Amino acid sequence: MLSNTKMARYVLCLLLCILFTLPVFGRNDESDKPRQSPKRAKSIRGIVVLVDFPDKPATIPVSRAENLINTPGYTEKGIGINFRDYWLSVSRNKLDYQTDVFGYYRAPHPTAWYNERGWESSVELTAEAMKWVVKNNPKYDWDALSLDHAGTLLAVTAIYSTRIAGAGATHHLGKQFVAPNGVSSGQSVGSTLRDFKDKNNSLFTILHEHGHMVWGWPDLYNVKGGRGTGDYEVMSGNNFRFGPPNPSFLLKEGWVEARDIAKDTAITLTENGKVVARYVNPSNPKECFLMEAKNKSHVTTANLTAERGLMIWHVDETVSGNRGIDGKKMSPTDHYRVSLEQADGKFDLENGKNGGDAGDLFCPGKRFTSTTKPDSHWWDGTESGLGIDKIEFLPGGKIRFRASVKAR
Repeated sequence: MLSNTKMARYVLCLLLCILFTLPVFGRNDESDKPRQSPKRAKSIRGIVVLVDFPDKPATIPVSRAENLINTPGYTEKGIGINFRDYWLSVSRNKLDYQTDVFGYYRAPHPTAWYNERGWESSVELTAEAMKWVVKNNPKYDWDALSLDHAGTLLAVTAIYSTRIAGAGATHHLGKQFVAPNGVSSGQSVGSTLRDFKDKNNSLFTILHEHGHMVWGWPDLYNVKGGRGTGDYEVMSGNNFRFGPPNPSFLLKEGWVEARDIAKDTAITLTENGKVVARYVNPSNPKECFLMEAKNKSHVTTANLTAERGLMIWHVDETVSGNRGIDGKKMSPTDHYRVSLEQADGKFDLENGKNGGDAGDLFCPGKRFTSTTKPDSHWWDGTESGLGIDKIEFLPGGKIRFRASVKAR
């Protein structure tokens, strides 16, 4: 029989294993609360503090971290785009997200100390590290940092040299750190530049968590047996393979425009372009179908499972997110906030079969109507009247299709 001491150690190890194997991001007390940046901002300036530990000293030099976060054009093996260029790309060159990087702050305790105390200790560590930045950079211009709508610091990030409890989440920092100019923090991100297994460098976590912190985007992965939006979307990305934000987020930030469908018409969209097609539920303006033309020519779209195709999204903004939804039911009361209509009709993303496959995109010969699988019904089961067919791949990176509207 195990002694009480050994049993306690066993239970602690078991809990830590669970903590570090669950594929969850944005897990904290504040991540689902909306906290958008100033609308249609042309530039954002945030701050990053690099943190390492006595037992896990930094392996990425400050200069390299600066390049990964802030240097236009910088790439390295395994990372085809840096943090700043990612946001410039997905915003269609409408947002320049600049970051001031400081480090390294040496944490006063080894990693086990923070893991034993949970995510709250990482928030305290972020506050300590930010105070270290103040002490060692007396001439830093705190007034240059972007603020959110509440007048608090918009983008405070701690990047740890390894994963600890609270890394990979957005937290409320608040009054635990107040800048020298009297401005307090709002939310903050705890992140790493490593993948979930701490084996390879990756920007997925920091990109995903900034979606929470800066724009208030919800989680689109799923923990009820599904895959959410799979590998196609940065707020899902179950396999640490990030895509761009889905078009409903892009529209809210003004990064793309919508061409609304009101009658039968032929629509031509540029692949990875600045315009998407939209069909809105007249009985529920928060529900719509969005069509975008995509190809896999860019690093942010490299996860596409076909060279090119039409992606059809079903969006219902009355639902908070995808994370805790039983997507298998696909019912009026149990469905994702953002669903990708998978052209093969297998519903693999809802059933957790994969994070995306070759049958997901709509290509020539595929149709999307009230009688196909998947169908174009609204979530309450009524016919939307939308039909998509006659899909054509055109030269010059364009896709044309016919949109028909059946009277309801």
